[in-house]
Amino acid sequence: MKKHILLFLAWLLLFAAAGCSVSQGSPVSTVVRDGVTYTIDTENSTISDGEHIYPYAFSGNSAGYDVTITYPDGSSYQWHAQNSGGITMGYGGLQGDYDEHLYTSGDILLSVLKEGPLKGGALREGKSIFLSVFIALAGIFHAALPETAWYLAYGWRYRDAEPSDAALMLNRLGGAAAIVAAIIMIFV
Repeated sequence: MKKHILLFLAWLLLFAAAGCSVSQGSPVSTVVRDGVTYTIDTENSTISDGEHIYPYAFSGNSAGYDVTITYPDGSSYQWHAQNSGGITMGYGGLQGDYDEHLYTSGDILLSVLKEGPLKGGALREGKSIFLSVFIALAGIFHAALPETAWYLAYGWRYRDAEPSDAALMLNRLGGAAAIVAAIIMIFV
């Protein structure tokens, strides 16, 4: 009976993972910087400082990304960042002429994006739903079939070996922990 429930939960998790999309929350957020409130609309890919609207383009993930912010006069600010070993390095700057007294600088707009949607949203797109599903399936396997999991890990090395009750309990607990971790990875 327990195995049937675990198999049902496995199918339920697979259907939930297949049907869900990684949501970035509300498409509109605000960031206050130096007394100015910036409105970021991720659905339309724009930043507004209350006076001007700056379209932006983002591509990449946590390993590296490119951002292009376009000014109303047609000039643009481009930034390329690369993450290597936990250290993010980047380069870029202004492309074309713009009136620095009329528009917000590209450095400020980029920092607003980093504080807003790039902080916890777009840069998290690097996570894999397939990795989460794999971890969940491995957890279900360990929880539902602890003897088989033990044999595949250790039992094949010894002749006529039997797993202890503690080893089976640890396999079940580890499997349950993997299922919980996978659910957290999928939905958080």
